Amino acid sequence: MTDSEPHFSFFLLRHEGEIALVTITREQLTDDENLEQLDQELTRVLGEESGRKMICDLSAVKYLTSSAIGKLISLHRKSIRTGSRIVLCGLQTTVREILGTSHLLEYFSITPDAENAIAELKE
Repeated sequence: MTDSEPHFSFFLLRHEGEIALVTITREQLTDDENLEQLDQELTRVLGEESGRKMICDLSAVKYLTSSAIGKLISLHRKSIRTGSRIVLCGLQTTVREILGTSHLLEYFSITPDAENAIAELKE
């Protein structure tokens, strides 16, 4: 990482060509965490430009609250408004169940892993 690259508290960022790959590093996304900061950091990566592509790798996340889900929904809505695309990947069983209970598995674009997400975004 160079000095010019931003530091993020909740995730690691790398680029696969034009795709921003965000790997969440926290095991739990709960109200004990600063979810506003998570939202601001993800929004910063997504940016305001049209046509941005972002992958959120949630493979390290074992649990998330409704507040964290709300941040993901907000990010998804921002992406739609700006003509961008977001794919979630690497959902652990508990996170998949939480999103399923909330009827959000069809709302988000979800792939098993980052490789599949990259392939989907390149289509």
